[in-house]
Amino acid sequence: MGRNKSKRVLRYGTISLLLCALVIASLVIVNVIAAVLSLRYEWMYQELGRPEVYEISDGCTEYIEQYVTPIVRENGGKIKIIFCNTRDKIRSEELYKYVYDSFFEVAELFPDMIEIEHLDVFEKPSVAQKYGVDSINDVVCVYGDRHETLDLRDCYAYDTVNYESVVTAYNGEILIASALMRVTQKNTPMCYITVNHGEEFADQELLKIIAQAGYTVGTLDLYSDEIPEECEMLVTFNPKKDFTVSNETSQVSEVERLEKFMSNGGKYMVFLSADTFASGGFVNMESFLASWGVSYMHKTTEGGVEACYLVKDSANSLTNDGYTVVGRPNMLGNAWSIVGGISSPASFGNTTYMSPANGYISDENGHFVSKETNRKLMPLYIANSTAVAWADGRAVTRASEEDFILMSLTETSGESGEKSYLLASASIDFASGDALQSASLGNGRIVGEIIRYMGKDDAPSSLVSKPMGQTDIESLTTRDATIITVVMAALPMLITAAVGTCVIVRRKNR
Repeated sequence: MGRNKSKRVLRYGTISLLLCALVIASLVIVNVIAAVLSLRYEWMYQELGRPEVYEISDGCTEYIEQYVTPIVRENGGKIKIIFCNTRDKIRSEELYKYVYDSFFEVAELFPDMIEIEHLDVFEKPSVAQKYGVDSINDVVCVYGDRHETLDLRDCYAYDTVNYESVVTAYNGEILIASALMRVTQKNTPMCYITVNHGEEFADQELLKIIAQAGYTVGTLDLYSDEIPEECEMLVTFNPKKDFTVSNETSQVSEVERLEKFMSNGGKYMVFLSADTFASGGFVNMESFLASWGVSYMHKTTEGGVEACYLVKDSANSLTNDGYTVVGRPNMLGNAWSIVGGISSPASFGNTTYMSPANGYISDENGHFVSKETNRKLMPLYIANSTAVAWADGRAVTRASEEDFILMSLTETSGESGEKSYLLASASIDFASGDALQSASLGNGRIVGEIIRYMGKDDAPSSLVSKPMGQTDIESLTTRDATIITVVMAALPMLITAAVGTCVIVRRKNR
């Protein structure tokens, strides 16, 4: 009987070995056949993160037809695309050839409107100087007496956290559409960045998006200068001290200048964070924001220390510490018309939150309105119900008890009849370069859609970056990552257990 058992074990073991060998041999044969056929028929295998071509999308074509073509047909002439290097040298660079091919494809789609030229910047330095060219990596869009100079390197997004040289996404289509729009638009609006309050940008990506929307960007000392009449939009980013009002210490009221600007159809974007109110010295700015329905949450502790509300969401965060919160879009009212078409998540790092200011009452349609000022506050993004606000080392409130507004837009009709808008963000990290450039996050497109909604109809907000390689993993929340980890860990064990059970049962029945 022992001999029969040994024979059975030997027989089953031999079959298992033969099956394993057969599977391995089959995989090897399939790979060999695929390699031979690829050489025979010149099949191309796409390297991870390096697509062979980037075809111009229908969205880009429709954008050019809607916003560029009518102006060129009305005024006549052609748009010149001037590359500051030869065709062969540009195409010899793996990344630059994508941009080159994209411009050529656009020129082929609109041959009566766009033409391509090449400029040797060394042979014709005076021409290069005329267009502000200082590199062979530049490309110039020229129409009439207007021109826009682009750096080919700006057509890509880079991993600035880990590897500055690693390309993560292709933005060429956005920059091409934007450049064509900017050289043909009849009037270039001005956007000023406020200074002299300690404002600082860690990078320039937010300013690039504003410029791509068709604005000329400059700086403005709100204390020294009145807001120019040609200014259409103001931006205050991460200030370190309060705005002034007329009192014993100041003869100039920056708040009054802001109020005058906003009463005439002004557009104002404010980016603050959980660290902004640590000093508690923003009484004037907070009073101004409250009049627009925005109340940033912080409080004074028993010890007299100002404690900011810092939002943590261990379930819906992009980082393990829970402080890079993923917001959910408001599905009600006008907010949905702005951000409803954006499927990518919105990231709010190191964020506090906002509540509707006193006097703003819910209209049951996703808005909060003030009967006194006729202003309407629209929460755009809200923290998930799993979020908790911390202050002074303890949890002070939960999003399950009240809405944590992470970003809002307030609108009203100004004295001139034109609408005025105030965008408030509870996170400056929302507008960091990494967040705005990311192909897996929606932050960059959100800014573009807000600018479009505030009146810049020809902002190319519908065009998106094209990721180079798989980026879905970057937008996984901590909850999703935990679920996937558990499933991936348990699945092999379940399969092994099922197969083992099946084998044992079959052997017992023999």
